[in-house]
Amino acid sequence: MQTYNSSGIRGFELNSNSITVWFDETARSVCYDYDSAGKQHIDRMKIIAVSGGDLNSYIDTHVKFRYVRD
Repeated sequence: MQTYNSSGIRGFELNSNSITVWFDETARSVCYDYDSAGKQHIDRMKIIAVSGGDLNSYIDTHVKFRYVRD
């Protein structure tokens, strides 16, 4: 997990077709992938995460509940 210093997010991990996010308010991780959220959103989330932008805001606005479910 790469630590993240943005409001609401503790860290993230990038994979070829997904991003896993750890939110401050929960101990578990949330994975978003191409199938659940769409390639366009995942690629944008990766850019935001690496640049230190407001990833939490992007998630809330565009993909909030479109995470991978077991």
